[in-house]
Amino acid sequence: MRRGLLALLAMALVVAACGEDAADEPEDALDGEEAEDDAALDDEDDVDPEDLGGDPDDIVITFWHGLGGDDEVYIEEELADVYSEQTDGVVVNAQNRGTYEEVLDQSITAAGTDQAPHIAQLYEIGTQIARDSGIFAPIHELDTEGAIDPDEYIPAVASYYQDETGGLFSAPFNSSNPIMMINRDIFEEAGLDPDDPPQRFGDIMDACDTIIAETDLDGCFGMPIHSWFFEQMVANQGQVLANNDNGRDGRADEVLLDSPEAVAVMEWWQEMDAEGYWTNSGAREDWDDPRTLMAEGQIAMSIDSTASTRAYQDSLAELDNELGTAFLPIPDDAERNGTIIGGASLYVLEDHPDEEIAAAMEFINWLSEPEQDMAWHQFTGYFPLRTESRELLEDEGWFDENPNFSTAIEQLEQTEVSPATQGAIMGQFPQIRSIVLDAAEAALFEGQDPADALSASKDQADSVLQEYNADVE
Repeated sequence: MRRGLLALLAMALVVAACGEDAADEPEDALDGEEAEDDAALDDEDDVDPEDLGGDPDDIVITFWHGLGGDDEVYIEEELADVYSEQTDGVVVNAQNRGTYEEVLDQSITAAGTDQAPHIAQLYEIGTQIARDSGIFAPIHELDTEGAIDPDEYIPAVASYYQDETGGLFSAPFNSSNPIMMINRDIFEEAGLDPDDPPQRFGDIMDACDTIIAETDLDGCFGMPIHSWFFEQMVANQGQVLANNDNGRDGRADEVLLDSPEAVAVMEWWQEMDAEGYWTNSGAREDWDDPRTLMAEGQIAMSIDSTASTRAYQDSLAELDNELGTAFLPIPDDAERNGTIIGGASLYVLEDHPDEEIAAAMEFINWLSEPEQDMAWHQFTGYFPLRTESRELLEDEGWFDENPNFSTAIEQLEQTEVSPATQGAIMGQFPQIRSIVLDAAEAALFEGQDPADALSASKDQADSVLQEYNADVE
């Protein structure tokens, strides 16, 4: 029975990946580099402890992740290797397995075999599929030391990964939210105050009018065309994306793409594009586009993941310009509710010997300690997840010296925890993201009324979600 369900879930992921420009969660390409896919499962060589600098009798913990570029190097050299060197009897084999979606797909495919990892890093929108698979043990059942305690984490982070018991089903690892990046020098050139950046949709359009009139820029704003930002802007208005309190009070079987809050977001997207304020390549999920435009001084504002803060800061420094950051903007008549976390968490596959599962949990506990949590934040821009880490960084003056790294944390800490800001838990979320982008393309590039485009996408998303539910229930 379980093997049949795993095959079904693996097939569902393949279908989602084969859909038109199927989406990966944004933190999969933070530094503008695609995570490279490793060899297929049946081509993966077994790794002996000696290959990782250990002794022949050491336990090998396999850790599959979906981060590339500098983040991949950091995970392997500063986390896995360091832990292996300082821990007797255990070595960690960290492997990049491609995109987040591929990590989830490969984990489901490998479950119950000798090739299955011990730890898998899975993106937040894979939560329902991961739980339905039945291959992962809830972290709160494995954590005998009580190290992965939701009360020790920033509430908005913990709330996403808590299950019906109140415990953490998976261990938060890399979390982010979207913020607005601004070129302070362009703002000053246009006579705008970079210390008082626009915070509402209309204010951004007014700022764009001024920037285009007072500088030689043809546009002023950039953002990847990605469902993640749509979801965030809807949640920031206090509106859920799916019924049953975003799937947290019963399984979600309806996607509320036609809500007034959703329509307001898509109408603004359409207007920004039509007015020529939003410079974009026209391609789905083109993360490089706004980052390149900002690095070249062609736009003054960009909405992106906080995990790209360092990349923006460094690229503007090469122009002798200074980066500023601000909260995610909201509609003119809305109240700010806050944002949903993005990123990924760590799952433990249960079909391993007890001593290996215990060793995997020890590694996860170590990763969650403030020292590692703080260093990961400082290197990447991902949140320091623990309250203690946040306080230690504050005491050390880190945020005084690096104010752009504090904006997203302040936004997160001011987030009102609710079903809307907890984010949606639903099956086939990757495919539903692609369906949302169908509506975005119809509104942006075909001139379709946003309400009509979202209504059509809602019907399609509901059908996909309900078919998934019928298969797994």
